[in-house]
Amino acid sequence: TILRCTARGDNISLVQEVPISKPCTAQAVDELVAAKDPTAMGAYYVDVQPCTGMLQSMLDKMKSINDSIMLALSEHGDVHLHVTGLNVMLASQIRDLKVYPPREGLQAPDRTAPAEQQLQDALDARSAVAVNLPIKHIARTLAAEAITQPSQLLFGIVDDQSLVHIMFVYRDASTDQMYDDSLSLGFMLPVQVD
Repeated sequence: TILRCTARGDNISLVQEVPISKPCTAQAVDELVAAKDPTAMGAYYVDVQPCTGMLQSMLDKMKSINDSIMLALSEHGDVHLHVTGLNVMLASQIRDLKVYPPREGLQAPDRTAPAEQQLQDALDARSAVAVNLPIKHIARTLAAEAITQPSQLLFGIVDDQSLVHIMFVYRDASTDQMYDDSLSLGFMLPVQVD
């Protein structure tokens, strides 16, 4: 059995089909609500909007290796993607993206070192966070980005590292300098526990 959600607009029509099972008990619903904290925020967010095409291309290559991916975000504006499979490992680093809020007083990473070493140094210095999550979750988020075309796509990892918080930020159509607070789209992607 599936639940179909449909939204239609002037130029777009979205349909999402979600498999459903037997209803949850009231206690199970209360536990889910308590477990999901909608106010959870990351300490910082990396704007991946300039490289969404590259991210989608990398994810397309990585999903044939494994269905789980390691995502790491650093305060220096680096995004690391890492997937491993049987006798194969594929990793990608995107550097120098914008970080919100801006971080000051950070020691510059050694850009001459290999990407794996840069990530390990950032993790050791607690200036990066890494989590594992299903590739399909990130791929679907990037698919929504292609449809809605936000001016910023912010990735953050909440403080307890249980969720990846993704925020779509849109510009106000009436002015080119203001952000539209009346329009919001965001995702809280659960991480996989090893």
